Formats: sequence, structure tokens, C-alpha cells
Amino acid sequence: MPTYRRNFTPGGAVFLTLVMFKRQPIFAEPNNVQLLRKAVSTMKAEMPFEFTAAVILPDHIHSGEAWPSTLPSPVGVFKLSAVCERGILWNGLGMPV
Repeated sequence: MPTYRRNFTPGGAVFLTLVMFKRQPIFAEPNNVQLLRKAVSTMKAEMPFEFTAAVILPDHIHSGEAWPSTLPSPVGVFKLSAVCERGILWNGLGMPV
């Protein structure tokens, strides 16, 4: 596994590419895109952050985000991912195994 250098500066802006498990095209389904939008809104209410832009493709997402200085961006990304995943699974739109 390669060794990556990551900048964990609190309050920093990040550009992320998030790939879905086994590259499953879960965002080909419009309802799942809506659940992602809802997850972003839920997270913004919990911990304000700047969601600059996003490109949603069927099996991955590109996004630009800036997290508050009190929260390192990886923590926010993990929370956002968890909220979105729970929404998809709880709404019966689960990912195929």
C-alpha cells in the first residue's frame, strides 16, 4: 500500500474524491443523490462547514470543502459519509452486496 502524505491542518480546505464500496453506482439512483444532499444539510446544521462544490458521478463524488478550525477535516468527512450511508441503508435503497 502506498504511503500518502496528508495535511491534517484544522480549518483547512480540502478537495476530496470519495469512491463507493466496490465502485457500486449507488448515485445512479436519484433518490440516493437526494439522500446525499440531505446528509450534507444535516451535517451543516450540526457543525457548520463550507461545501464549495461537488460533482456527483454514479460511483464516486468529487467535492471541495472547508471545515471549521475546531474540527479536522477527516473527522467531518467520516461523519458526513456515515450520515449518508445510514440514510441510504435505512431507506431501503441499500447497496447490493
